[in-house]
Amino acid sequence: MNALFQLASVFYSEADTYRPTVEKIIETVHSHTFAVELAAKLLENGISTPDQLLTRLQMEKASFHNEDKIKIIQDGESSKATYYSHIHTLFSLYTLSLEQQDIMCNMCFLPSTGISARIFAKWLELPTLNEINDLIETGFVQTTTRRTISLHPMIQEITLSKTKPSVTRCHILLDFQATLETKPEKTIKPEKDALHINDSIPQIANYAMFLTEQQEPERGISELQKLSGIIKEYHSDDCLDYAKVQETLGTIYLMTANLPQAKTHFKRAFKIYEKIWTNEPEMIEAKYREIQELYPQIGFSIEKTLSSLLTK
Repeated sequence: MNALFQLASVFYSEADTYRPTVEKIIETVHSHTFAVELAAKLLENGISTPDQLLTRLQMEKASFHNEDKIKIIQDGESSKATYYSHIHTLFSLYTLSLEQQDIMCNMCFLPSTGISARIFAKWLELPTLNEINDLIETGFVQTTTRRTISLHPMIQEITLSKTKPSVTRCHILLDFQATLETKPEKTIKPEKDALHINDSIPQIANYAMFLTEQQEPERGISELQKLSGIIKEYHSDDCLDYAKVQETLGTIYLMTANLPQAKTHFKRAFKIYEKIWTNEPEMIEAKYREIQELYPQIGFSIEKTLSSLLTK
């Protein structure tokens, strides 16, 4: 109990003030660590007072045990059902915005290992990470020091039942799959010297980064190389789209510590950037900063490496 109370204290700043009630809450949720964490975060957010939360959990507990329709034989299943009931109650006390509901809904399609928060935000066309960060604060979305996000299995189960994810509802996230299931040539067509891409380029670039996050960089690189060839054939190898694909290739090679290839693709990208943004040197500087900020933990100093990559 003491260890779990200390855990609650980490997330709920007034735990000591309401210690007797907090300890009863811990007991009511059968000392499940994740349930204790969610309860503490809920209290910290001011959504419920300790007494209100305790009463709600006790009512839910009584209702669960009196439900004749629930017939569970094995102890393991009974424990899981009780645990699910506690988490479900805590989840229901939050009023999530429509944006947060959509995020949770789409996250049901993610692998349990999670993906980069920034990549996921790009997929959903979110302008900022604010909504994702708010969900992290609630405890519903889990994160690591590298900003990889995922849903706790129990939260995923509840989200599936609550939000009813579907291809239609989650079409923005799933569109990239349709793009890759058909030949990229069919979605990138030349017309009057213009490249009509219907968002295919950013989708494929994001997918390549996703594959890299999932330890499949070779597949991601292959998709980007095909995309580079298509852009070059139908448009040019001196345009902004081509530069962005080269930058993504350079980033993946940098993440996998293949410095010679990273150098080649970064130099191609920045050569185009410097030409297009001749009168906007701050844009070049912003590109340096963007890469430095996105990948600070890949094993070596990006700032020094980028400088040497582009000048040697």
